[in-house]
Formats: sequence, C-alpha cells, structure tokens
Amino acid sequence: MCGIVGIVNKEPQNKEKLKHQLSEMRDTMIHRGPDGFGSWISDDSKVGFGHRRLSIIDLSDAGRQPMSNTEQTIWITFNGEIYNHLEIRKELENLGYKYHSGTDTETIIYAYQEWGIACLNKFNGMFAIGLWDDRQKCLYLIRDRVGIKPLYYVETGKSLLFASEIKAFFKHPDVVKQISEEGLYHYFSFGSTPAPYTLFKNIFKVSAGHYLKITNNNKPQIIEWWNPLWNTSKQPVLKSEDEYSEYLIDILRDSVKLRTMSDVPYGAFLSGGLDSSLITALMTEQTGKSVDTYSIDVIGDNPYSEQNYAHIVAKKFNSNHFTRTISDENFEEYFLNNYSILDEPLTTQDFVALNHLSKLTRDNKTIVVQVGEGSDELFLGYEGLDDLIYRYYTKLNRFSSLPAIVKKPLTSLAYLLDPGRPDNIYNAAEGREFYWTLAHVFGEKAKKKLFQTTEFSGLDTYGILKTITINSIV
Repeated sequence: MCGIVGIVNKEPQNKEKLKHQLSEMRDTMIHRGPDGFGSWISDDSKVGFGHRRLSIIDLSDAGRQPMSNTEQTIWITFNGEIYNHLEIRKELENLGYKYHSGTDTETIIYAYQEWGIACLNKFNGMFAIGLWDDRQKCLYLIRDRVGIKPLYYVETGKSLLFASEIKAFFKHPDVVKQISEEGLYHYFSFGSTPAPYTLFKNIFKVSAGHYLKITNNNKPQIIEWWNPLWNTSKQPVLKSEDEYSEYLIDILRDSVKLRTMSDVPYGAFLSGGLDSSLITALMTEQTGKSVDTYSIDVIGDNPYSEQNYAHIVAKKFNSNHFTRTISDENFEEYFLNNYSILDEPLTTQDFVALNHLSKLTRDNKTIVVQVGEGSDELFLGYEGLDDLIYRYYTKLNRFSSLPAIVKKPLTSLAYLLDPGRPDNIYNAAEGREFYWTLAHVFGEKAKKKLFQTTEFSGLDTYGILKTITINSIV
C-alpha cells in the first residue's frame, strides 16, 4: 500500500508554506510507504500532491510519484494496483503513447488523457487516485469499485484536502478535531461509520465506486461511476450447479492470477478457513512452487483457533508456513500499542492480529499477500447466518403481508415478541428491507433513547441505506 495526500487551495499560497504542509501530512503515513516519497506543487501554488511509496511494480526511480504526462498537464498521486495495466498499456502504445516506466501509474495517466474519466471502466484493480487536470483546472478523487483502498477528504473553507488516512489532516492548521454526531449515530448501528461519513465533523470518505470532481473552485460533485446492480443483464446464463461451480472457480483462478502480478515477493495469509485455503491452493497451482503462507494464533482461552486446519492445508500444498502467537495475557498490551493505527474505532479487535501478521510477513521479506476478506459476506460463511435469514425472512415476509390494522398493535409489542431483535418486527411493519438488521449493534429505537440531545434529532440510519438502495437501482 502507498499513502497519498493533496491540497487544493482556492487562492495561491506561499510555495514554501504549501510544501511544508504537504510534507507534514504526507509523513504521517511513512508506514504506508517506507520505500520513498515525493511532492509536486503547481506553478501557481494552488495545488500540491504528496506520496509515500511502497514499491510493488517497477522498483526503479521511474516509478516515483507524484507522476505526470509528458506535457505535465495531468498529475497523479495513486495508491493501489491496476491488475490489467499491461493489456491497457498495449492498447495505448498502439495509439502512439510512449512509456518511460513499467508502472501501472503511467497507464492511468495516459488512459485518462486518451479517454477522459470514462477510462475508469477499463480498470480492473484496487485504487485510490488523486488526479489533477491542469487543462481544465479540475481535481478528481477516485475510489475503486468496492472501496478496497481508503480515501478521505475535508473542506476547510480555504482548501480541499485529501489523504489515505484521517490522521494526516490533523497536521494541517485549518482542520479541527470534532465529533460528527451523524457519524457517531450511524457507528452505533454498525460498529463502523458507513461512507460517506466518518466520526469526525466535516471529514468524509469517498464512497466505493464514486469519484469527487471539483473545477475552478466550484462546489464538489460526487458522482457514482460503478454499481454492482448496473448491467446485470451481461452476466452469463447458467443452468446447473456444475456450471455455477465451474464459473466460480474460473473467476477465482483469474482473480488469484491477476493479484500475483508483482515485482516483489508475495504470499498468502492462511487461517485454515475455506477462503484462505482456496487462495493457497490456487496460488500453488498457478506458480508450480511452494507458496509462503502466514498465520496467527492466540494462546489461551481461545475456542476459535484454526491453527490445526492451517497446518493441514500448509502440509497439503507444501507451503513455507510461518506462525506467530499472541497470548491472552498480553492482548491488552498489544491492543494499546496498536490502536493508534486506526483512523476510526472498530467493534472488532482483529486489527491487532492482522498487524502482528503483517509484521511477521514483512520480517520474512514478503511484501504482498493475498487474503480471503469478503468471502463470508458473499457466501453466507458466518455460522448460523443462513439459518437466521431463512427463519426471519420467511416469518417477516408473512408478517409484512398482514393488514396495517393487525401489524400496528403487534409492532408495539415487538420487544415482547422478539426481545433479541425487536427492530426486525418494526422494520417489517414499516415495509423496510429485512437484511439491514442482520449485523446492526443498536436498533433505531435503542439509539433514540441513547441520543436524546437536539444534535441527534431527525437522524435515521435506515434512511441513508434506503437512499443508497434507490440510487443503485435507478
């Protein structure tokens, strides 16, 4: 991963002052990019970009950022990887573009120069991009389809700032730490703040599949460029379970293959679960050699340890397997030493284990790893989730179909009828989608009792999800 920052001022600023502000913000993220750094400031001192580099593709100085086109009219600071950049590069070279590096960064620049912002539809990858088009005096802040790479921004009145991490903003004198009541309210639903909100007032996330555009000091526009519900008609028509299985394994093979595109050593996190085991198997199949795999174990009262499974999989595929242990007794110490890496609090302590796992990986000279994140959400991998959906979905569908004169009194008894998840009955009565209460921490009624001051009045977490759903379908 790399770290990106930027400042776009409404009026010209002292160049040395702007350079200092950029450096201060950029270097809060040395951990994201230990291999190098760079800055760029526009001739009128209105715009500045910064970058901390973790070298993955083209390790030479030719890959340094911020980077521009030959005419220096398009500038970019970029965190991520475009997996199909070689394919796009060939197309651009056929159109006459001359490359000066082997990086995917240069491909993004030329793709934008040739096709404009529509170039995003060509990219297969994970990315957070700050792009300045000096011809149009236009800034783009672009986030990948599913939000793998973080990207935050804040408006100060004088400037628009962006960065990979929130902590970078607090090095700027015009940014003040204040709690966002709206972000806090939604946090109590999910244990995290849904985009575009954060827990800090006036600091926002660029949502997954969106970009921010600002031209000539105008108000920023937020534009959705990708949505999973668009173009569903292009999906293949599959008729049998075997066809679905074959299609899925083909996608997985392609996904793993694309992510092994690297000029540095790579491996996999291996927990012993189905997702990471599949990745290990496919990496071994494709490389034809032993893969470096890594796992972490908590010693003590841990009924969920999967180390036995991890070792079975490692033995099966003859991987070079490395394990690090954390003790229950020292977990508090680990937590206190690591919580500062978070920009916002989470209700899970997984980051402690992941941080130690990342250190183990780096200690063994592995720079890039593949992980199984997201598969449980896609394939109902969490224990009991399929049963929960079946029970509640069938029951609540029946409840929703009842006439209002019957539903209303039953809704008032929700806490007696279903004390564990009373909001399910309430949402069914109101015609709300069932799914959104599957992973919530506090329901709307509980939050209304908790947050009774005027700052929280009128807030409704379901409302923002409803907006997202409507925008996705329209």
